[in-house]
Amino acid sequence: MSRIPFACLTPARWPAAALALLGALALPSPATAQTWPALPDVTEAPRDGYVLAARARSGASAGAGLGWRADAVDCVEPGYRCSLRIEAEVVHWRSLNGNGDQRSRITQVGLTPLWRQALPRTSTHQWFVEFGTGVNLIGPLYKTVGKRFSTSLNFGTQLGVGLAFGDRREHELSLRLEHFSNAGLGDPNPGEDFVQLRYLRSL
Repeated sequence: MSRIPFACLTPARWPAAALALLGALALPSPATAQTWPALPDVTEAPRDGYVLAARARSGASAGAGLGWRADAVDCVEPGYRCSLRIEAEVVHWRSLNGNGDQRSRITQVGLTPLWRQALPRTSTHQWFVEFGTGVNLIGPLYKTVGKRFSTSLNFGTQLGVGLAFGDRREHELSLRLEHFSNAGLGDPNPGEDFVQLRYLRSL
């Protein structure tokens, strides 16, 4: 019996894999063709605001962002709601073992489309998972002892789980795994992985 080569899905290939998965989801099955989620309208005011803090082996980050989202629809079966989202954020990175000013003046500006799949909600809360990949400008170049980025343009792939709560589920707490790399645009391309905690409030 042949084995699936999961080992070939290295962190450097995560952005391409996430884009391929998003592309596959963009082909609705007959059961969902009439209920495919709409794209967010970024010409309207953002519907969410959030703050975040994250930690990597060699760095840390904190920032804030705004989110646009379309109304959720039943994608899998009634009660399992999905939606498309777009997030724009500005994040400050700090290298924990870099050199000189490189430790404290790194800025990330990112734009990320996301797919959210929610579980059936209760009267007070709702669990969800989400994933996406987006483009990020990070400068000056991120440097730590034994690791440095070679490009300012990097792709950020995210996978998260969260809980929406409140009378209108207007509050959210989520935990995300993030991987940043340039997807082979330049060498070296060590990438960086963060564990992120986020609080979101509907506006």
